[in-house]
Amino acid sequence: MPDPNALIPVGQIQQRIFLLRGQRVQPADFTTLVDIAQSFVEKRSALEYSDQADSPFQRNQNDIKSAFLNAIDHAGRDDVPVLLRISDQLSGSFFYAGEQDVAVLAAEHAVRLSPSSASNLALAKALNLKATFMSEPANADLQKGLLDRAEKAVRQAVSSAKQPTAEMYYWLGDTLQLRSSRQDADAALRRALELNRTTSDAEQQARILRDLVSVAGGLNRPADVEKWFSALSESGQANMWDWKGQAGRLDAARRYPEAGECWQKAAEFDIDWTNWCEAAGSFEFVSGKEDSTLYAARKCIALGAGKQRSELRLSEAHRAVSGVLNDRGVYEEALSHAKEATALNSENASAYDQQAVALLGLHRNQEAINAAKQAI
Repeated sequence: MPDPNALIPVGQIQQRIFLLRGQRVQPADFTTLVDIAQSFVEKRSALEYSDQADSPFQRNQNDIKSAFLNAIDHAGRDDVPVLLRISDQLSGSFFYAGEQDVAVLAAEHAVRLSPSSASNLALAKALNLKATFMSEPANADLQKGLLDRAEKAVRQAVSSAKQPTAEMYYWLGDTLQLRSSRQDADAALRRALELNRTTSDAEQQARILRDLVSVAGGLNRPADVEKWFSALSESGQANMWDWKGQAGRLDAARRYPEAGECWQKAAEFDIDWTNWCEAAGSFEFVSGKEDSTLYAARKCIALGAGKQRSELRLSEAHRAVSGVLNDRGVYEEALSHAKEATALNSENASAYDQQAVALLGLHRNQEAINAAKQAI
């Protein structure tokens, strides 16, 4: 059986493409091979993902890798700008770790052909992103080696540039943060933010501020966390993950009203229904936020119904609704939600307690006693 990871000879790739186009096979050159590689990338969008080695998707992945590698082998000094674009295109790939390898190789070849600040920056970025995707503990040593090389490359980019850019200092700061060198990361990122003000690059500003928030948290500087997150929020660039992170920090600090608002901001991206459940949980601790608790809990129930492994969250949401309704004397509806909570999670003691409260309100005393015993 052929090795699915083996490189496809360039002649076979060319023949495959040129026959599809009804053309005769021509000698390989860099531009042609880049076109071939990009045609495979375009083809991927029409394929269904599969992790099976012999699937059309994985065969396409191998075609992409082989074509780009062969293109890199044919690149000359005049092709360095294209090599840098290839590295940038593939370095953040979520599809296939092999594409991150190609991104590194493209940047490395660009450095060999033209050891400029731009090529070293591309190499630093590719190495940084490859290391970022290595989350398993077994890869710790390999990740450290990649980050060592990334730091060396980005420092070379900074030192060789006539005017170092915000992007260079961002990748330096990001790499230092990944290496847990937080004080140095903070200094580099502050410099990046200062330089970025002259370019008004909103996306880059957001990346810098996210890292500053993370570094400030690691340095246990809550005032800086607040300052940088506020700037990120005011920029309009905060995403769901930014709001989730801030909500978690506020919950940990027992600042529940603000935490609930942040969970709700995260929920409004309509990506993760569980953010509504978290919002309800935070609002529930706050007097005067009963309407917010009801709204968030009901959104959690509506969006989470039928989802896999949703039972515990939905049980808590029903219990939260029941608690608010009991406080308002709406006992029948409160009882219904409390029973739904225990049906979803038979060990939810607080939900049995809410049943007892509702039953007492309905003057069904013996049933209330039984529910209270079940809660105990």
